[in-house]
Amino acid sequence: MTDLLQDPADSQPTELQLLKDRAKLMGIPFSNNISIETLKAKIDEKMSGKQEPEVQAAQANPLAGEMASEDGKPVKRKTLRQHLYDENMKLVRVRIQCLDPKKANLPGEVLTVANEYIGNVKKFIPYGEATDGGYHIPMILYKTLEARRFLNIRTVRDKRTGATRPVTSWNKEFAIEVLPPLTAKELHQLATAQIAAGSVDVHAE
Repeated sequence: MTDLLQDPADSQPTELQLLKDRAKLMGIPFSNNISIETLKAKIDEKMSGKQEPEVQAAQANPLAGEMASEDGKPVKRKTLRQHLYDENMKLVRVRIQCLDPKKANLPGEVLTVANEYIGNVKKFIPYGEATDGGYHIPMILYKTLEARRFLNIRTVRDKRTGATRPVTSWNKEFAIEVLPPLTAKELHQLATAQIAAGSVDVHAE
């Protein structure tokens, strides 16, 4: 059997391949059919600190732009706005107890949250027994309730002098228990009931 000898030059990477490898290490995006001149220019721009606007935008917002799917076709990624909307509007099933004695007789309150990404979110939040079976609220309202504090004022008696003095502290306004998600059937039934009682209002700006 005759061995076929391969020309060593054939196994050497081409200049274009070397540039592509270098660009990958530097995090520079490029198309498969890019020319040597164009790729060199991109590498020079990267090394000089100058980048194309679309590259700067993609680095500032890694959720924007396009990525390749398994079949090689470009797939549009979620925008930062859409990603934040999805994260903050997903429902959390909770049981809520108001700890502020000044609100002991209130059945709940209307809570409104707004930001530049998801607009205005407005919903009536019940307290106490109304949430014993679990109540679904958007994640952004859950985080808002968790962060709320109220000024608690109480009086204490000095054991030495017998005099009383006020003591103030900032306490959590709500005790919130996160409950397991409902089944699809249970979720549908609860959604129907909540829509009848008052749905979430979202106004994008």
